[in-house]
Amino acid sequence: METRMPNVLPFAETSPDLSDFGAGRTTEASTKRTLATQAYILIREDILNGKYSPGAKLQPQELGAKYSIGAAPVREALSRLASEGMIAQNERRGFTVAGFSVVELDGILRTKRWLNEIGLRESIEHGSQEWEERILISLHRLARTDRFARTSEQEINRNPEWNLRHLEFHEALISACRSVWLLGFCRTLFFASDRYRVLARLTPQASDRAKEHEAIAQAAIARNGDEAVNLLNNHFSRTADLVRDSITPS
Repeated sequence: METRMPNVLPFAETSPDLSDFGAGRTTEASTKRTLATQAYILIREDILNGKYSPGAKLQPQELGAKYSIGAAPVREALSRLASEGMIAQNERRGFTVAGFSVVELDGILRTKRWLNEIGLRESIEHGSQEWEERILISLHRLARTDRFARTSEQEINRNPEWNLRHLEFHEALISACRSVWLLGFCRTLFFASDRYRVLARLTPQASDRAKEHEAIAQAAIARNGDEAVNLLNNHFSRTADLVRDSITPS
């Protein structure tokens, strides 16, 4: 029986290629929500692609003009990004792009490891054949998706489609844990670490993510809990290690 995810930062709303954007009966509220979601997607991707530097002010009116979206939906999008930690909000300065912190990074990493270990061990114990198939399908889709997208001869940005496939793979691993709350918290942590993952591609070293993903999947399907957890934790830690030295102490 399929369970519904709790309403914790639902990734479907952040997917720019979502097929049912604006589908169904249109109301003033739904139109505003669609515009706010579109603004959220555009601002978030520009932040993750380095268009706005840490500490940069984000004015709703200016962003609305840039994206041809009203200031009210933009303000709603900024509030959502603030709840994710992507931007900071205070009464005097308004909205600003959040900075990077080793303390925050390490806190996110520790919590990701704790919760994903529980989810993975539970899924290995209770997962069915459908769970195994979901892992293999998501792994295949991720491997066939380019991580970066060239927008011009001079500019190469992250590919939002890869990020979606990446989330689907990691959620597939823990999808049989039997706790929608755990799944929701893990998804929140995925978003919290997203902007730090972008820094990894700016470092001189790079890990072979495809091989890491495949090894994790094979260990999980083989029901080898200790090996799967060890590989997953190393996967998380390796990305954090790549960006830690590039963060300016605050």
